[in-house]
Amino acid sequence: MNLVIFSGNLAKDGKLLKTTTGKICFVTTLALREDMKPETKATTFIDLIIWGDRAEKLAQYLTKGKTISVTGRIEINKNTKDDKTYISPRVVVETLEFLGKKSDNQISQ
Repeated sequence: MNLVIFSGNLAKDGKLLKTTTGKICFVTTLALREDMKPETKATTFIDLIIWGDRAEKLAQYLTKGKTISVTGRIEINKNTKDDKTYISPRVVVETLEFLGKKSDNQISQ
């Protein structure tokens, strides 16, 4: 079973992208800390990807600093640049929940 659960703060504003096949996705990075004291442990960063209609609907709300919790699956992303292959894990998001103060996470439509 490939299932992960992470919570943390968005490290940057994400990007809404369209693939060559016309699929919409939203990509961003989640900052994870093991401890509430940032000076005691290093921060881990993991890329997130959201596909489809949810990507378009959530893009405006997923901005740098937002605290979220996600569940999903790990996927290995391979990119080649300048004859070098880069491998990085990312989470394909299945569910997402906004955390933190209600005023910080209001979604108005």
